[in-house]
Amino acid sequence: MAVSGGSDALVRVWDTRVGKSVECLRGHRAQVTGLAFRQNSRQLFSASADRTVKVWDMEDMAYVETLFGHGAEVNAVDSLTKERALSCGKDGTLRLYKVVEGSQLVFRRAMTLSIDAVAMLSEQRFVSGGDDGTVCLWQQSKKKPTATIEKAHGGGLGCEAWISAVAAFRNTDLVASGGGDGKVRFWKCEDVPKLVSVGELDVGPGFVNSIAVGAKHGIMAVAVGNEHRLGRWGKVRGARNTIQFVSLPSD
Repeated sequence: MAVSGGSDALVRVWDTRVGKSVECLRGHRAQVTGLAFRQNSRQLFSASADRTVKVWDMEDMAYVETLFGHGAEVNAVDSLTKERALSCGKDGTLRLYKVVEGSQLVFRRAMTLSIDAVAMLSEQRFVSGGDDGTVCLWQQSKKKPTATIEKAHGGGLGCEAWISAVAAFRNTDLVASGGGDGKVRFWKCEDVPKLVSVGELDVGPGFVNSIAVGAKHGIMAVAVGNEHRLGRWGKVRGARNTIQFVSLPSD
């Protein structure tokens, strides 16, 4: 089973054996911008430009509840093993929803316009990327980032400098970011804490719109597009819409 979301506001469920959509989950009122399964479960979180995160039970293909709080479009969502969803949005906030408790924690960085990507390293640490070009490391116990990399994918005022994707190598000290420069950059989270550049991978030209890391960290999938995934802010000439699979070194 696989799921996808798009501008039709639907969450589509696919049978990967035959390559066909077998179910449509309805409820969002605007573009679906992010999807995340809770690890080792059939619980799905969906983020939308309608300012909400929805919870779905994929065992029964049923809607469960809606999580509110964002003041603008929700741009991405992630989850680990606990019944929690971490989302980011155009309102410049990260929100950690504690579903069972019915509460949420709010994180923000001063002067951030929009946070476009988020990923959880562990239940306590997570990483984000925004349209101001920054990659930030966060700790659940602190409301502001513990480390920030400015202009992580280069300077300039164009959308090619925005951070359009981040990924976390779960329960390690390694994260990755992608932008409109067609590169995936790798960052080590040191104890100070700070983020240190440890390499980059050229997958362009184009916008790196999504990065996914396999459970055993051996394979990385990178989605590259000729436009930014959240809007037609710019177009990279010569870029093709592709998904690239990268074999990562064991060390």
